[in-house]
Amino acid sequence: MEQKMILYPVLALVGWSFVVTGVMLARAFKAVGAGLSVEYFRYGAGAEPPGYMRAAYQHYSNLFEMPVLFYTAALISYVAGVVDALLVTLAWAYVATRLLHGTVHMRDRNVLMRRNTFFLSMLVLVSLWVLLAARVLQM
Repeated sequence: MEQKMILYPVLALVGWSFVVTGVMLARAFKAVGAGLSVEYFRYGAGAEPPGYMRAAYQHYSNLFEMPVLFYTAALISYVAGVVDALLVTLAWAYVATRLLHGTVHMRDRNVLMRRNTFFLSMLVLVSLWVLLAARVLQM
């Protein structure tokens, strides 16, 4: 398998991060249009922002937490030259679970579904790291 195959799911998750950035900004403008004071953005104080805005901001922050481990695993597998079909499949599964988690988080706000998609993404990420560790240790 070509090593670059591991980069496609990385690019997909980066693309999703840009989509979430756009959603976050659109919701901030909507909130200001609905009366949220600009002072909230200047000082992080004042009236509470609406839930739809907080959900987008929270998910944006989430994309710079656990996905960092995904990006690291992808980079290590690429540099070490251990990319195989199972690693790529797990990488795509991680991206899919993060997309699902984000959609639930920002749209449906179903806490049980959000928790379940988060745990599923974590299970995939742990599996990815276990497999990567095994591949690297076999070198």
